[in-house]
Amino acid sequence: MRQKARKQNNGDWKLLRFFASDGFGLSLLFLIILVLIVATLLKPETAREYVYTNSFFFLLWGVLSLSLLSALLFRFRFRFKSLGSILTHACIVLILIGGAASVFWGERGFMELEEGNSSNIFYDEKDQARILPFEVALKDFSIEYYPETLERLWVQIPERRFQKAFPVTPGRPIPLQGTGYQLEVLRYEPDSVIDHKTERGPGGLNRPESHALWVKVTGPNGSNHRRVLANAPRLQTTDPPGDVELIYQRTPHIKEFQSTVEIRKGDQILRTGRIEVNDPLKNTGYLLYQSGYDEENPRRTVLEVVRDPGVPIVYTGFIFLIAGLSFVFFIKPNVRDFRENGNLCLRY
Repeated sequence: MRQKARKQNNGDWKLLRFFASDGFGLSLLFLIILVLIVATLLKPETAREYVYTNSFFFLLWGVLSLSLLSALLFRFRFRFKSLGSILTHACIVLILIGGAASVFWGERGFMELEEGNSSNIFYDEKDQARILPFEVALKDFSIEYYPETLERLWVQIPERRFQKAFPVTPGRPIPLQGTGYQLEVLRYEPDSVIDHKTERGPGGLNRPESHALWVKVTGPNGSNHRRVLANAPRLQTTDPPGDVELIYQRTPHIKEFQSTVEIRKGDQILRTGRIEVNDPLKNTGYLLYQSGYDEENPRRTVLEVVRDPGVPIVYTGFIFLIAGLSFVFFIKPNVRDFRENGNLCLRY
C-alpha cells in the first residue's frame, strides 16, 4: 500500500513538475504567439470574434498563468538570489490576470448628450444599454477652429472611371489626364444665393446662402460654365449638362473640441469638469473621453465611457518586471562583488 501511495505521489509530482517546467511554459507561449500571428492576417472584426474573444484563446492564457504560478510555488525557493526570477515570473502572471480582468469585467461604450440634458445610460459595442452609477449633465460644448479652411474640388467622370481631388486655385487650368477634359476655377462666390423655388439642398433642406465656385469645364464637345456650391453636390447649374461631376468640399479645420460636464448623483453635484481629446474625466473607476460630436447638431457631444479594472493590475505587473530586471542586472552583481571583495563597486 505504501509503495502504491509513493508511486502515485511520484506520478503526481512528475506531472506537476512538467506543468511548471520551462519547456511546457515555452511551448504554450509559442502556441499563443502562433495564434496571434494568424490573427494579424485576418480582418480586425474576424480576429476579434474568432480569436481574441474565443474560449480556446482564453484557455491558453489561463493555462500559461497557472504554469507560471506553479513554477513560482514549486520550482523557486524564496531566497535572495532567486528574487529576480520570482519577480519576473510574477509580473507575467499579474499582466495576464489584469488582461483577463479587462476582458471579463471591463466596460466600454458611447454616450450622446445635448447641451442642457443629462443621462446615466451609455451603449456598449453590442448596442446594449448600460447604466452608470452616476449621471452626466452637459453644461457646454464648444468647437475651436483654425483660421484657415480646407478646400478641395472633387472631380468624377463615371464613364472614364476617373475620380480625384484638386486644390482650389482660381485662374489655373487643371488638365484631367487621360480623359480629354480640362477644368479651370474662374472665381469665388462667397455668398451665393439660391432660389428656394427651384433649387433645394441635400435631403430636401433649403440652403439660402453658401460659398460657391464658378468652374469652366472644357471637353471633347466644347466647354461650359458651372456654379458649384460648397458641400451641396446636387446644387449645380450647368450650361449645357456634361459628363463631369464636381463636388466643392469646404471643410473648417477643427483645432479642438471639448465638453464641460457635471457629475451628479441624485440632487447632489459631485464634481464639474472639462473633457478634452486625450484628457478624460475620471469618476468612481469610469473614464469619460471626448470622442466626437454631431456634425448636424454642434450642440451635441459624443463621449466614450471606459471602465477597465485590469489597468492597475497590469501596471503593478510592469513594476514587478522593472524591479526583477533591476535586481538581476544591477543589485545581484553588486551584492556578489561586495560579499567577495568587501567593496561596493557599482555596476551599470
